[in-house]
Amino acid sequence: MFMRSGLVTVAILLVALGLVGCKENAQDLQDVYSPQEWRKLLESAGGWVPLPFPDGKYRPGSIIRVDDSGLRWIDNLSSCRYPDDFVERGSIPAINFTKSTAFSADVLLNYAGIEAGPGFDKIARVTFEVSEHSADALKLLALKVWQEDPANRRAVSSACMEELARPDMYLVTEAFVVSKGTYSLYDETGARLQLTVPALTQLLSLGGNVGYAVTADGKLTISEPSVFAVRRAVRVDDGFTVLGDSGEEVGTADAEIATLYLRNQTE
Repeated sequence: MFMRSGLVTVAILLVALGLVGCKENAQDLQDVYSPQEWRKLLESAGGWVPLPFPDGKYRPGSIIRVDDSGLRWIDNLSSCRYPDDFVERGSIPAINFTKSTAFSADVLLNYAGIEAGPGFDKIARVTFEVSEHSADALKLLALKVWQEDPANRRAVSSACMEELARPDMYLVTEAFVVSKGTYSLYDETGARLQLTVPALTQLLSLGGNVGYAVTADGKLTISEPSVFAVRRAVRVDDGFTVLGDSGEEVGTADAEIATLYLRNQTE
């Protein structure tokens, strides 16, 4: 009789534990922005357009290609021999992020110094909570003034400027930068991986210069800048005049990037 009662008790406990797990997973799903919600949030925060995948390379001064096949980072103006001091780094009004946003596991590999560990394939997806954010902007007027000096103009690579003038090529002028955030890692069953430092080293190889920490509740905080969205990715001529018919907002790839973001999240 005692054995049967004990078995019933164990069964009830297992069912209860199972329900707790389902409830936690359901809550996780409720606390994640849908792609449309994430897009709308950034749009309402100042016209920001989310990148298909956050990446530190997409800073102001980046040359990118945007067409029907996707978004591709080409290079930065510094490779054209422009000084790397035309970027204004500043704060923006705080955005109230009430949920996290979801990405594929590969987003972790877009940080410089982070590589896949032997157990990386155990990570099916991640969610990200924004902690600290700011905005960087390219000073186009300062670039134009700098180019007025003939010696400066001769120093610029003509091959680089020819590349920028190609069809579907754009210059990133403003970037939404997340300097600190927290990742939750999930396996293919939807269960959140409870991280410890030893477990993390099996999933990811983190270089010595990467700022990271494992939180008490088993999440991964990364304190490295990554660009999550852009604004005014423009077509320019060799004098850095924005190309277009008329008006301030012409000649941008913002709408195309937004479309690519939504398409990427549903594929």
